[in-house]
Amino acid sequence: NEPTLYHMVGSVSRQLNIDSTAFANSIMDWAKEKDSTLNEETVKQYFIPETYFVYWSLPPEKLIERLESQYNKVWNKDRLAKAKAMNMTPLEVTTLASIVQLESSDHEEDQKAVAKAYLNRLAIDMRLEADPTSIYAYKLENGFDQKVQRVYKKLTWTSNAYNTYRNKGLPPAPICLPNLQMIDVVLKPADHDFIYFAADPDRPGYHSFAKTFEEHKKNADKYRQWVKKNNIK
Repeated sequence: NEPTLYHMVGSVSRQLNIDSTAFANSIMDWAKEKDSTLNEETVKQYFIPETYFVYWSLPPEKLIERLESQYNKVWNKDRLAKAKAMNMTPLEVTTLASIVQLESSDHEEDQKAVAKAYLNRLAIDMRLEADPTSIYAYKLENGFDQKVQRVYKKLTWTSNAYNTYRNKGLPPAPICLPNLQMIDVVLKPADHDFIYFAADPDRPGYHSFAKTFEEHKKNADKYRQWVKKNNIK
């Protein structure tokens, strides 16, 4: 779950004979040539986690070609058509997928339900209020070495563009590198009209969903009581 381009570059350079600075520079040179609007954040959409079999001495330019090839394979006619039907771009799908990946567990059923809840919020112009985005915004401003186990109100106050508690719509770019499964979860989410959800202490790894804030408050209070009982800070 590398959050930034430089985390990804650092991870790759530790496994291959590639200088991290040279790799980062090569990526941005390639990005500017491909699309002058791309920046260090939006370029992350092109790097989809996968198992890549390459020689350890592979030059940065060739590795970028491999990554772009995988991106083009993922964003085939079928997925592009699904995104278009949802009135979303690949960047927007990938950005939402990154939020869902950090918000949900490994249960596909829950992932699809969370994705749909966020899509329902977007459809009614409601703030996403996604905890992972406020954490990302906080770390952008204070350093990624900061450890955040719970999102307290002060983390939701920043006007940073990535904080969806303050800003409507999706953040500018992915907050991690989502895998292919999560992209497909967004493109084929669950079918429901819930807009609220809270972690369900009775079913670890799942959420409780609600249509009204009153219902949601009961679910959220139940989770907070569980957190307090288990002394989770």
